[in-house]
Amino acid sequence: MVKDYKITKNPNELMINYRQKLLDLEKQKELATGKIQQLESMIKAYKLDDKNIVIMNNGNSEKINTNTENYYTEFLRQLADEKIKLSNILVEIKDINKKMNQTLNTDSSKIEEINKELNSVITSANINFEKINNLTVKNYNKKYSDIIKITESVTTKSSSKTMFITLIGFILGGFLGICYVLIRNFIFEEKKKQKNNI
Repeated sequence: MVKDYKITKNPNELMINYRQKLLDLEKQKELATGKIQQLESMIKAYKLDDKNIVIMNNGNSEKINTNTENYYTEFLRQLADEKIKLSNILVEIKDINKKMNQTLNTDSSKIEEINKELNSVITSANINFEKINNLTVKNYNKKYSDIIKITESVTTKSSSKTMFITLIGFILGGFLGICYVLIRNFIFEEKKKQKNNI
């Protein structure tokens, strides 16, 4: 009963088409429900005195002449037609909802399959990259092994003579520094005394 609107590879377009069709069917359902309610109320309030009855149909008014004997059966026929139309609309809505769910389920299963394939491709690529890196290191080591040689670290043995000379240097340097400060301070004090005496 429901026709595929167009075959598309893009599931988003298909979902938009389904949603649009659902909106259209909901509007048709509301119109049919309104007309059914109107016809049912008219059948319940049936009076032989009325000569003409006005029925609203999709925004248009239909005038039914009650002078003929078939107007009551005409109400019943229209009511039956509207109920059939409403049931067809409900079937179409149910079918479209089913198709939308199938599309969503298909999309999620496709995403899972793609993720599995992607993970396997990434894993195999990582293994291949690791092999390439190991081969590159081996090639580098083989090619440049004669240039790079590992040697022992250079250490110098300190003799006691150099240690002794260094220690004497620190002591003499400290002594000379102290003497300089004392002599300079003495000269400064003497100049100060001479200025005060004058």
